[in-house]
Amino acid sequence: REQSYFSFAPGVFAYAFMTGCWVLLDEFNLAPESVLHCLELALDRGVLEIPGHFAPGGPFVGPDGVFRIRRHPNFRLLAAQNPSAGEYLGMRFLHTGPLLSRFTVSVWESQDKQEMRNILMFAARPTISPAVAEKLVHVYQAMKETQFD
Repeated sequence: REQSYFSFAPGVFAYAFMTGCWVLLDEFNLAPESVLHCLELALDRGVLEIPGHFAPGGPFVGPDGVFRIRRHPNFRLLAAQNPSAGEYLGMRFLHTGPLLSRFTVSVWESQDKQEMRNILMFAARPTISPAVAEKLVHVYQAMKETQFD
């Protein structure tokens, strides 16, 4: 009779943590508390711990069966979220001071139509025309207006 084994494949965050890539976590303030706690511990300790039923003795597995990944010195975490006020009031969670202290906070105001069009054209040049950029901005604004009706 053959035995089956669990095989772990690192996800995007674990891979970036291990190899020194940058990772963007969008809508950060919608993450479950358990996920935020795991991220906080990994950032504090420099080690991402993934508990499970791993066979002890593997390259990343300690004698307790916990899979551990050391943070690469080039690893960077970018977290984006919408504000917890205005149209998002009551829909978002506020993070604690200890968690936010691990980040450099940068607040970006909304851009007007012309700024959004210029950003789209610059980011996707030469594949996007001014007409297409204008249509994308129009669709974005229409969706934003109807989202909270």
